[in-house]
Amino acid sequence: MCRMKTAPRKFIIPILFALTLTVVACALNACQLFGRKKSGTEGFFFVSNSENAYYVSGYDGEDTEITIPSRYEGKAVTGIADEAFQDCNNLTAVTIPNSVKNIGEEAFKGCGGLTNITIPDGVTNIGVGAFDGCDSLQFNQYDNGYYLGSKKNPYVILIKAINMEITSCVIHENTRFIHSRAFYFCEDLTNLEIPDGVKSIGELAFFLCESLTDIKIPDGVTSIELGAFAGCARLADIEIPDSVTSIKAGAFAWCAGLTDIKIHDGVKSIGDLAFAWCVSLTEVKIPASVTRIGDRIFAECVRLFRIRNLSGEELSIDDLYLKFYSDCADCIKMHKELYEILNDEETRFDNEITIDGNGVWILKSGEKEYLIGYFGTSENLDLSEYTELDEIYTYAFLLCETLKSVTIPEGVTGICERAFWSCDGITDINIPDSVKNIENEEFSYFALNYNEYGNAYYLGNENNPYVVLIKAKDKNITECEINENTKFIYGSAFRECGNLDSITIPDGVRSIGKKAFYECGKLTEICYGGTISDWYNSVKDDSLGNHCVVVCADGVIDTVILPDGDEETSDLPE
Repeated sequence: MCRMKTAPRKFIIPILFALTLTVVACALNACQLFGRKKSGTEGFFFVSNSENAYYVSGYDGEDTEITIPSRYEGKAVTGIADEAFQDCNNLTAVTIPNSVKNIGEEAFKGCGGLTNITIPDGVTNIGVGAFDGCDSLQFNQYDNGYYLGSKKNPYVILIKAINMEITSCVIHENTRFIHSRAFYFCEDLTNLEIPDGVKSIGELAFFLCESLTDIKIPDGVTSIELGAFAGCARLADIEIPDSVTSIKAGAFAWCAGLTDIKIHDGVKSIGDLAFAWCVSLTEVKIPASVTRIGDRIFAECVRLFRIRNLSGEELSIDDLYLKFYSDCADCIKMHKELYEILNDEETRFDNEITIDGNGVWILKSGEKEYLIGYFGTSENLDLSEYTELDEIYTYAFLLCETLKSVTIPEGVTGICERAFWSCDGITDINIPDSVKNIENEEFSYFALNYNEYGNAYYLGNENNPYVVLIKAKDKNITECEINENTKFIYGSAFRECGNLDSITIPDGVRSIGKKAFYECGKLTEICYGGTISDWYNSVKDDSLGNHCVVVCADGVIDTVILPDGDEETSDLPE
């Protein structure tokens, strides 16, 4: 299998930002609870909650060792509110009663003198940052993890890994809860087993565990929290047991290697961006138990051609563009016929997805074939035998870091946007003459071995090395003679060539990419060997960035770029 690169930070940062916004929005702030009260001389403050019970919301007593009351005014104390004991530096020991189920975010943050805390088995949730800054806290250690608990069970909650460099961790069999950020950024963690007794996996618990290839979620876990497995780029498959009722926002976002997800009946809600950027998914079944589907749960899952939706929410293909997909929506709209959503168990999908022995993924839809992915191990991939291929699809070679060269077979007519995104090791790409369309790509950012002609760099094949003009050799060029065999001028090819004042484009050029001549301030006239009709068929809406006259074989186009980017054109006689 083609080894996935570590998740690029350009993707992870937006995910983390989006998830952080959700965390902030969901924070349990004591001020949002009802009726803050102080309890006599003990120094505790309480707030009532919607469950007809109380949360501890603060403490201003002088005792250094405290036991939180289990009841207040005849009602149970079931939680500790956000920031309840924040910066209580005088505290050294805290005993939490069995009645408490929830410990809020940053509940003990900054308690620098706190050395001991007793947490009962009944606690089911601890908020993000609950013990941040508790530098004196004495944890219980088991294998490569630090825990908190009680004398009866010292391993109730796995708080964190002993360090971020661990490669494995045996979680204690008596553990009930994996705390938020427990294995945060443990990028080398490859081996971990979650015991059956675990009931909850906290927010961002395995965030960016990029080397983790396999994990089993035990039956008994009821919720997979926000971003719990986000960035686990090498996870291959996930099975969500029927005990889970909620998959929170971004729970599996950017699991780029995830090819198989089994969601069992029991799940009732799937949060925003839950499986966003899972770019290797091709098929998903949403069970009938699901009643709420969040926004863009499959954002960027461009290979997800098959969705079997048995949920209570009616969805159409158009819904998917708005609700499931984001940045690649344009590509998906252009290939709308490839995506299928079925609302029953019996109907068969029309398209066919195969993975051959070379690790090449092929989607057959009607009479056309698309290369949608590569998971092989070859450094020099020759696709010449795939003579029926029509297009190289978006993200087809995403993150294939082992690839050094790719030969695209004759017969391929299109290369979709981002087909080779982040294939940083590629040095050679063979592009056949049959290609009729190349969407805006990232070729200009690779260390490719280009073919040179005049003042430009090209890609092509043995018979025609100049199929695509990729970019100018230098931003300071004043002129450029384009090879007569060139068929495409790549997006941004001459962008910011501020001294370019003349250029002749041969009539064989069939496509001029986006912003190809953007910010070429001195370029006021282009000589084009084709007709006016050919020009309009070739040029993209924003290929030019300034006032420019185009002299064609059968006339002149006076093209004016307005300040808002719109164009006014008039065809003048030759």
